[in-house]
Amino acid sequence: MSLEFAAITYRAIRERIRADDPQIDEQTLADTVEGLTDIHEILTAIVRAALADEALANGLKGRIAECRIGLTACKTVPPSVGRSPKR
Repeated sequence: MSLEFAAITYRAIRERIRADDPQIDEQTLADTVEGLTDIHEILTAIVRAALADEALANGLKGRIAECRIGLTACKTVPPSVGRSPKR
C-alpha cells in the first residue's frame, strides 16, 4: 500500500469515526485509527529506508574520498617509477 493511499484511508477512517461519535477524545480516536490502518508500519518502513540510504550515501562519500586520494597519489608519481625500462 502506498503512503498516499494509506494517508487517505487514515483520514477517511478518522472522519467516519468522528462523525459516528462526535464526543470521542483525541487519544481514543488516534488509538482506534492506528489499530485500523497500517500507516504507522508504512512510515516506519520509510524512515528505515531513509536511514539506510543515508548510511549508504555516507559510506560512498568516504569511498569516493579514498579514491580521490589514490588518484592524486597516482598523478604525482614520476612517470619512470613502476614502469619497466623501454627496450
